[in-house]
Amino acid sequence: MLIVKRCPGCGSPHRSICAACRVQLRPPPIGRAALFEYDGVGRAVVLAAKNRHRHDLLVRLGRSLVPLVPSGVEEITWVPASLSGRRARGEDQAEVLARALAAATGRPAVPRLQRADRSSRRGLDRAERLDGIGLRAVPGRRAVAVVDDVITTGATLDGAVAALEAAGAALVVPVAIAAVAPPPVRRTAA
Repeated sequence: MLIVKRCPGCGSPHRSICAACRVQLRPPPIGRAALFEYDGVGRAVVLAAKNRHRHDLLVRLGRSLVPLVPSGVEEITWVPASLSGRRARGEDQAEVLARALAAATGRPAVPRLQRADRSSRRGLDRAERLDGIGLRAVPGRRAVAVVDDVITTGATLDGAVAALEAAGAALVVPVAIAAVAPPPVRRTAA
């Protein structure tokens, strides 16, 4: 049986993201270290990689993170998926991304983070997501890049950075494949 890979954005036969969809990827929101915004085609790409078992796409996206990692970074780690997420998808997407990034940069990929809370963050509202996720870090190198798939509120990567710094990292660079635009700032009448 011939398996045809499809563009995750439009579904056309293509090994990766087709040129027409690539130009529709929006830049990440300002201040977010990601490849693109989690919206429209960007959202479709992430969901295809995560939910349609597109390991090949995760590897390509992981390699694409190289420009986001400064030269001083000594190793690559990742935010571990929840147990339910790993079971549902058959793999830890952030680990796949991190290992592809590590291979592309020649740096080691090392599991430095552990979840204190094994539950999924999916479906939580903004306030619940900002409450933190309880990550612990194993001491390691002084300069680390930490990979996640999507930056929603930033709480997960903020927790990862804090845990790695508490374990002795002097430089922690958070990166992701996509980022949600932060909500607009509401102005109140004075």
